[in-house]
Amino acid sequence: GKEVKKPIENVPSRPPFFCSGCPHKEFFKALLEAKPNFVTGDIGCYTLGCLPPLSALDTCLCMGASIGKAIGIAKQGVKRVTAVIGDSTFWHSGIPALVDAVYNKADILVCILDNSVVAMTGHQPTPHFGLTVGIKETKRISLVEICKACGVDSVVEIDPFKKEEMVSALRKGLETPGVHVVISKRPCIFVAKKFKKS
Repeated sequence: GKEVKKPIENVPSRPPFFCSGCPHKEFFKALLEAKPNFVTGDIGCYTLGCLPPLSALDTCLCMGASIGKAIGIAKQGVKRVTAVIGDSTFWHSGIPALVDAVYNKADILVCILDNSVVAMTGHQPTPHFGLTVGIKETKRISLVEICKACGVDSVVEIDPFKKEEMVSALRKGLETPGVHVVISKRPCIFVAKKFKKS
């Protein structure tokens, strides 16, 4: 038979964390400073925000669940509720939930983390990137305009590396009744290098 090697002992643990220069890490630092009471999460590379040292997400269920969970939690009387969803997940299953939040008059802040790609599964472009999966030019579909069409009370797009601006927008969204959207917009560092395009 094949020789089985013993595992190396006393190797320090190295839990997963955001890549160096990842815009999501900067977003979460700003969100923690804005002091939400409850943060619902989704499936994506940004789910790493649940781990220490950030520990910024209170829930993670499945792709597209963050907005629906935020609606339910806010309807129970919890204030300053935030839903965090990635741009690709928003296109996949977040739009109906955003419509539901507006229609049912939820008081929530929805944060769309726009890194322009489906980063967790291979960096496929998303509908607002302007390229198809086959890397051919196509129409860009605006996240801002889609959110406006859903009827949200406000939507702003901010580079998460502009921390003061981001914290201010997050606080305003948390403190104002209604459905407010903050889009944290900065390409994944690997996409920025590959396509040299924002």
